[in-house]
Amino acid sequence: MEVIKVLNELLDQFNGYIRVVDQLYCLNTNDTNDVYNEIEEVLINKYKISVSTILRMINMACSNNQRYTRGYWNIFQKLKSKFNPKLQKHYFSGRIEALASKVYNMNWRLKFNNYRDEEPEEILEVHKSETVFYSIMNDDVRILSALANSETFNLDEKLEGRSLLEWCAYYGSEDCFKFFISNFGVKITKKCQNLGFTSRNSSIIKECLKAFKPDDDTMKSAIESHNVDFVMFLKNNFDLKINIYQCSVYHNLHVFLINMLDCKEYNQSLVHSPRFDLPGLVTYILTLDGIDVNSFDEKEKNQTALHNAARWNCYEIADILVKNGANVEQRDSYGNTSLHIAATFDNAKPALTLIKNGADINTNDFCKYTPLHLASKSNNIETVKVLIENGANLESLNENGFTPLQIAAMSNCSEIEKILIDNGAVNTVKKLQENSKKEIRRIPVEMRRCYFKNIVQNK
Repeated sequence: MEVIKVLNELLDQFNGYIRVVDQLYCLNTNDTNDVYNEIEEVLINKYKISVSTILRMINMACSNNQRYTRGYWNIFQKLKSKFNPKLQKHYFSGRIEALASKVYNMNWRLKFNNYRDEEPEEILEVHKSETVFYSIMNDDVRILSALANSETFNLDEKLEGRSLLEWCAYYGSEDCFKFFISNFGVKITKKCQNLGFTSRNSSIIKECLKAFKPDDDTMKSAIESHNVDFVMFLKNNFDLKINIYQCSVYHNLHVFLINMLDCKEYNQSLVHSPRFDLPGLVTYILTLDGIDVNSFDEKEKNQTALHNAARWNCYEIADILVKNGANVEQRDSYGNTSLHIAATFDNAKPALTLIKNGADINTNDFCKYTPLHLASKSNNIETVKVLIENGANLESLNENGFTPLQIAAMSNCSEIEKILIDNGAVNTVKKLQENSKKEIRRIPVEMRRCYFKNIVQNK
């Protein structure tokens, strides 16, 4: 009874957050004015969630619900227009990544993005009208039937690795799903089952359960769906465990809280709690019995809650963790401290919080990269400035003997080079000019042209 009481108290405390995030993940219209207003009023004004966190939510939600890409993009644009958050490529993928790059002239490399060659309107359209995939998306059996009788119809056609029946499951298109099974004898796959849970279609799920026993991937899909009943059904009937990490990835706070209290997974809950961007949640978890602020997840690179706060730009949470004893020098499985993580992802505020709380600004990871090396490599201008202002060593060497300036040169980060030189990276400039042929050969071929160009410019 005590667990239920505490759960209800937490659900009441975070009710607005859970409700609005569920709405976002379960979007079922492209008319998103009401949803946007809820996001601004509840997530931003009440819970003080950063706009960057909300944009990441939009990216994750859209990837599992791309029928409403236009609606998600409308919300994205309104937030960008009003709050002008910094857009960082590593937070986005798929359609949202391609749209952000093209619409806001970010010039991101989209080499592995399926939509790199499409114009924004094509991306928003999702599928071309009068096609098999368009009819499936809209569960239009009439058009699908006509297309299926044409000479060009290919029952084995796949898109992004999914079959036609799997796309029916993804979109929750029940009528089209039944059409393929009854008219063509198409067999249900395990992927159909998982996608059926993601799309929250009970009829498709029921048919898939006849063919396959649910597994951990099915539970992952149920967590993605933001349907707590599906999650509890799998937990209670198939003895499947809830994955705390997946709850944080898909911002499913309701299931996260249930599992934390039911299974008493307090330490793992703390590790992954920063991703929700709720300081109050972290503060509460820190009061639980047996909590270890420096606990880590062995399955996720041995990273701690402080690593995750640095990763997701949660500087207030980072401050709370440090004040409660978090070790600013604790390393993950690659030798990264939290400051390395903040530098890698250009999260200057957490970086400054860590530095002010005693983080070694010149510490090395297992490849002898300092935070300044990592920030310079990724063209993270804001964090480079913070590191330099707080005394970072401009001449530190990684395991290959390269300084931050050399790393910036090889990565074609000209603005970083200028900042480093203006702040005294003189010895590196001399070294650039005096490099032996042996040293140059250690540089990957594709980087040499840029490297030599910068040697000339820096003379």
